[in-house]
Amino acid sequence: MNTQENGLDYENVRLLYKENGEITRVYLEWRHKVMSRFFLTAAGILVIARWMFENEILRSLIWVPFLLAAIFSLSTALMDNVNSRILGGCYKYGEELEQLLSTNSGVYGIANHEFTQHPITYSRVLKTIYWATTVASIVVSYLAYEHL
Repeated sequence: MNTQENGLDYENVRLLYKENGEITRVYLEWRHKVMSRFFLTAAGILVIARWMFENEILRSLIWVPFLLAAIFSLSTALMDNVNSRILGGCYKYGEELEQLLSTNSGVYGIANHEFTQHPITYSRVLKTIYWATTVASIVVSYLAYEHL
């Protein structure tokens, strides 16, 4: 199905496709920033926790950085969930626009298929990491509070 068959203006569809690409790039960049900050913060929290563990005076408070890690991981998981839903919408809409512009799908068609059909996706891997870190941080924080 193309723009001629639908009576749609090719130039307007092309502009929508371009705008969808810009929005997709913005959210991919945002996702990358969130992910980078997550891993840097996680590493920093581990360094702080080790320092606190080695310091006799602060050892009893070692649960605090892990509680903060849980809060940070939870907020990161929620932010990535929003990014993932928006990117999924961009992939779906981009595929629809590609089908209007051409007889077959392009990169958005591939991305939409991977996003919706494949069992292992970028979004699912990140979601697993963020939620596992949240749960692990809560457990470690609780154990440290109870036993140190």
